[in-house]
Amino acid sequence: MSTKHEEKALQSILRGETPEKRVMVGYESDKKIESRDGKTIESPLTKVMQEARMPWFCPECKCIMKKKADDRYWTRYKMCLDCWSKKETKMKIDGTWEAYEKEQDELYRRSYVKDLKAELEGYIKMVSKDQDIAQDSGDLERWGMSDPTEIVETLSKEITNIDKYLSDEMTWEELSDGQ
Repeated sequence: MSTKHEEKALQSILRGETPEKRVMVGYESDKKIESRDGKTIESPLTKVMQEARMPWFCPECKCIMKKKADDRYWTRYKMCLDCWSKKETKMKIDGTWEAYEKEQDELYRRSYVKDLKAELEGYIKMVSKDQDIAQDSGDLERWGMSDPTEIVETLSKEITNIDKYLSDEMTWEELSDGQ
């Protein structure tokens, strides 16, 4: 279906005349803006969104990533399900799968321990100072421990052990024995 402008332009071309020229206005999808000094400003989310967004085609096999599982495999392995299963099978045949599993387990443990350390540091901050608690009546009541030093010392020892584990001075077994 054509518009009136297109029909008018086609008739003028058939008569041998020059059609009326129109300017089309669009936009650039990169969303880059030039600043006053001439430098290009890019949105801070552009790079983050590029990494988070799943591409249409797998970078390994160049096939379309249309399966539901491809979403999960893209976010975790940066490839489609088929490519990951081929890579996994190859590692199992080569005998490198166990080493890969151990490496992934260690990465998971380290991530868990870092989160645990942050949580323990938060507990120390919470225990070290008094808390104002709002009552049903709207009054504030001050809650605190009379002597939090024992708890702070225990948590500090755990943080020290976590630091030793993260700096490879202590093994996972030694760290988890105390828990």
